[in-house]
Amino acid sequence: MAIGDRDLWVFRIVHQDTGKPAPGVPVTVLDKAGNAAGHWVSDGDGIVAPSCHPPTAPPGNTLCSSAR
Repeated sequence: MAIGDRDLWVFRIVHQDTGKPAPGVPVTVLDKAGNAAGHWVSDGDGIVAPSCHPPTAPPGNTLCSSAR
């Protein structure tokens, strides 16, 4: 999905055996150098939607190349 000139990625985390949503699963997104760029946890429906401005990213660190 694109919002303006930025991409929005939405993931649904499911249990491997049942295919049901998996709430509370930690997800870490890495930057191009392999460093943690943000941390999220799947919600009650197993949804994780990393944003361009992660809640735990250091100042100036973004995930979207268009957000430079």
